[in-house]
Amino acid sequence: MTRSPTGWFDFGGNDPMIDVARELAPRWLGGLVPKEDTEGFGGLCVLVREVPTMKHRPTHNCVMASFSPHDQGRLYGAWGTGNHDECHPGAPETQLLAEADASPEAQAAAALAWMASQLTRPIERRTWSRWRLKSESWHLSDSGFQLSWMGHRRLTGMRRRPPDTITRVRPGTA
Repeated sequence: MTRSPTGWFDFGGNDPMIDVARELAPRWLGGLVPKEDTEGFGGLCVLVREVPTMKHRPTHNCVMASFSPHDQGRLYGAWGTGNHDECHPGAPETQLLAEADASPEAQAAAALAWMASQLTRPIERRTWSRWRLKSESWHLSDSGFQLSWMGHRRLTGMRRRPPDTITRVRPGTA
C-alpha cells in the first residue's frame, strides 16, 4: 500500500480513479473534512466524526464511493461503516455515481462531488431516556435515514415512540 504525497486518500494503492481523486480532493473536500479522515483502499472513504460508532460494530461511520462487485463494477456512493460491500444497488441512501466504463477522471469527479454533497447534509441525534438509562440514534435529518445507534438494550423498544429530545449535531447546508 502506498501513501499519497498530498495526504488525501492515503493507502490507496495504484488505482487510477483514486490517483485522480487525490489530485481533485482539496478542491472538493477541502474545508469539509480533514485529509486525515480520508482513505482510499478499494474505493474512497471519508469518516463522519459527528456520528459515533455503534457498540456492536467496531468500525467508523463514513461516506464512501466504491465499485460494486454485485453490479458489473459500477461506481456507487453510500453511507456505511467502511465495508465496501455496503455500496450496492438497493441499499438505503445508495446512489449510482458512474458506469464501469467511465474514465477515472469522470469517476473521481462524480465520487467527490457526491461525497461533498453528503458531507453538507444535516445530522440529528435522537435521545430516549428512562430512569438512568439512555438510548440514542443518529439520523440524516432530511431523509430520516439512521446512521448509528447506541444505548441500553432495554430501551430498544422505546425507540418506537417519539424521542424525548432531538439535537441537531450538524446543521448542514444542502
